[in-house]
Amino acid sequence: MHTVLLAVVACLTGASEPANDVYYIKVGRALTGDGVVDNATIGVQGGRIQSVTTQAAPPGAILLDFSKSTASPGFIDLATQLSMRADILEPARALTPGADARDAIDFAHSQFRDAARSGVVIAGLSPSSGNLIGGRIAVVQCAGANDVADWIAEGPMRLSITGQALDPYRVPTSRAAAVGLLREHFRETPKLGGKWAVIEARSADEIRLALEVVRESGARPALLNPLELWRAPELLEDSGAGVIFTALGSGSDPQSLRLPKEITERGIPVAFSAGGDGEALRFMAALAVRNGLSEDLALAALTKVPAIMLCIDEQTGSLQTGRRADILITSAHPLDLGARIEAVFIQGRRVRLEDAPHKKETP
Repeated sequence: MHTVLLAVVACLTGASEPANDVYYIKVGRALTGDGVVDNATIGVQGGRIQSVTTQAAPPGAILLDFSKSTASPGFIDLATQLSMRADILEPARALTPGADARDAIDFAHSQFRDAARSGVVIAGLSPSSGNLIGGRIAVVQCAGANDVADWIAEGPMRLSITGQALDPYRVPTSRAAAVGLLREHFRETPKLGGKWAVIEARSADEIRLALEVVRESGARPALLNPLELWRAPELLEDSGAGVIFTALGSGSDPQSLRLPKEITERGIPVAFSAGGDGEALRFMAALAVRNGLSEDLALAALTKVPAIMLCIDEQTGSLQTGRRADILITSAHPLDLGARIEAVFIQGRRVRLEDAPHKKETP
């Protein structure tokens, strides 16, 4: 039975700020993002990780005992629309670079609580693909004081070059005109300075054009949902691009299922996104592992890589000293779909797991 002192419960749930008291989490294994520490003790203070060590907690310290369980960084889903079913599409204008998804978020929505209970600690709230430039992604932690989500940072610019961004009732109405409009916009505005830009591109032609346009903007492209990338993976060579998979499932074709492995072998970073559903993220990652992706890279696709793409990797995405205490504890490896979620900590606060979502099918 896990040792949970009453003092810990008081300081980790419902607090107005991250607890300043030092406490320790004992786990059988810690997957830090840079390696594995067996029989680890994680020290936490002020919402941040103070240590990850094999040494025991000091005598008399506040201790949470998960000594038969595994700790890993909490999941990060970088392109969701949690709580944002409306007010994210501007139908009258194709380019809305000044829009910020933060202004369309219901921070108290129950979808954030469900995401946190499923292991998603941080979400990127994304504008729609219905605009060529939809505005900025908002980076949000899925639970804070009183279980209400909190804004963390401004995220990457969100673009789309798919047919969804074309509208017969506004300019542009063709892909050629859309690409021309994007190029004109980026010629007339300051360069994005090597920051990431998330752009949806599905077909091989869209992927090629997306890489060209984002390169001209000065940004680094993160391709969202590139369904036909398997047709031309060589497009990514020397592009500096990353890939965000959203549609891998048991019904996906074999080429798509092998793609995460194949493109990581080319040195391309991969992330998974599943609408803020931690169980779906685990399923996608486990499916990629079954098709050849290493467990380490699959877990990084849920943690470290999305943190990098959201430009918050100095804050979270790994269990390192000084990082936020965004920690997922599971009864086995988090990509073992039979593993139970035993605890979730977001910036040091423990998330209530009552009524947690049910598990998905196994691949």
